[in-house]
Amino acid sequence: MHAMAAKILVWQSILVLSISTCGLAQEKSIGDALGHPSKFMRGDFVQVIYQARYEGETEVVEPKGEFAKIDVAESNRVIEQLLSPDKVKRTQAMERFLKEASRMTPPVFFVAAKQLHESGEPDEAIHWLIIGRLRAASDILKSEDPSVPQAIAVLNHQFGMQIEQRFLRYQTLSKIIDRAFAWEKDQPRQYDPRWIALYGADAYSRSKVRFKEQAEWATINVSLRQSTRKALMDWVVACRQADRNQDGWLDEEEERSLIEPPLAVPPEVRVKSMCDDVLFEDISNGPAGIRTLDRVNFPQAKKRRLVDIEVLIPPGGERNSVERWTVSREGGGTCYYMVTLVPDGMGGTHIVTSTECQPIPEK
Repeated sequence: MHAMAAKILVWQSILVLSISTCGLAQEKSIGDALGHPSKFMRGDFVQVIYQARYEGETEVVEPKGEFAKIDVAESNRVIEQLLSPDKVKRTQAMERFLKEASRMTPPVFFVAAKQLHESGEPDEAIHWLIIGRLRAASDILKSEDPSVPQAIAVLNHQFGMQIEQRFLRYQTLSKIIDRAFAWEKDQPRQYDPRWIALYGADAYSRSKVRFKEQAEWATINVSLRQSTRKALMDWVVACRQADRNQDGWLDEEEERSLIEPPLAVPPEVRVKSMCDDVLFEDISNGPAGIRTLDRVNFPQAKKRRLVDIEVLIPPGGERNSVERWTVSREGGGTCYYMVTLVPDGMGGTHIVTSTECQPIPEK
């Protein structure tokens, strides 16, 4: 399975029926951890969605060089209108999206999906959510900035969580999958896939966009479309097998039958983390925790075990803290996930976990 296709399962299928992590990677910038204003890159979807309601001090950074030439204005206007308190503007924006969806960047699909769900059209919401996730993931694969993959988690947390329970209705889901992938294949992408570059860390420090050659884009699109569709249909099969009464959807007990044992955590490793017990459990075994990520990254592996935790940046005040969690498993070797803990300013904590398991660095 393609590496990113596996990661997409974290949001599209296996066990991600309510993502609990909140990946506001750019809302809380490195500068914020040092007590400076949170930085937003102008044109980035995070700036469009979050800055207006962010309570802390903010700073808008102007894109430079090639980043300044990325045209996302049309899509961002539609996002702003879809999020408007004015019902007329929301309706007009939805009509425009449905008419011109192939011209829109993937974040618009996420926002539109949530609006459709809230207006009582859950099947349409899933349809556009699947397409948005697929196109976002394929654009991420084209980028050579390693900081951009978390964008899907940011979008899913804000706009996909309410829709996730519909993925348990597998009989309806299979038909939606067929329709969504047929649309995605047939409709040309009439937007700049480099929209994702404005989200990444490169936009703050470089003038040249690191992106794969255009000749590679079609191959990436086709490969990911095929592997992701297979992964989703595998999910449908797994649901059908877990559906004991064959009523077409999974109840809580049937859903639990799809879950494997929790990540093993020895006491001597647990004490190395500075997280409290509730936060620690969310990170290790929550719906979007390390166990879920590791199951998707290493589907054939068994007996997953947390073997080490290293605190890289300790918590303190309003700054982000960072821990490195090393996981070992039978049939998959040993590697680590980066866990960033972001204070939400209201006594809670957002969890941002890297989607990829990185090789152990040499000491």
